[in-house]
Amino acid sequence: MAAALAGDDQHRVCVELFTGLLPLANRELLVPATVAAEVGYLLNREAGPEVEVLFLAALADADFTPADLTAVDYRRASELVTTYADLPVGTTDATVIALAERLGVEEVATLDHRHFAVVRPLHIPALTLLP
Repeated sequence: MAAALAGDDQHRVCVELFTGLLPLANRELLVPATVAAEVGYLLNREAGPEVEVLFLAALADADFTPADLTAVDYRRASELVTTYADLPVGTTDATVIALAERLGVEEVATLDHRHFAVVRPLHIPALTLLP
């Protein structure tokens, strides 16, 4: 979301991540439905529907790749929410972690280092957090 909000403290670093590093490495930018819903809501709230529309268009135009969640992902997310209830992790973060585990993804683009740095995924000791 910070990439879309010029006034955000993390705007520049997020823009650089999305426009430079990841495309140069030829990586897909996977976005689970839970993240799309949360980002859309926050963009609309913070910047208005015009900015939310740009995000949805980016998903439609394959600037980001929608990632389907499975029943297995939701089951694992429920385990993560239970295990890390004291943080709390929450549905969106838990589904990102579950999807990363299932697909073997090791890097996650997030500014939420507080939650993601604590959670231990099943497939690696820790996720690499970008930026």
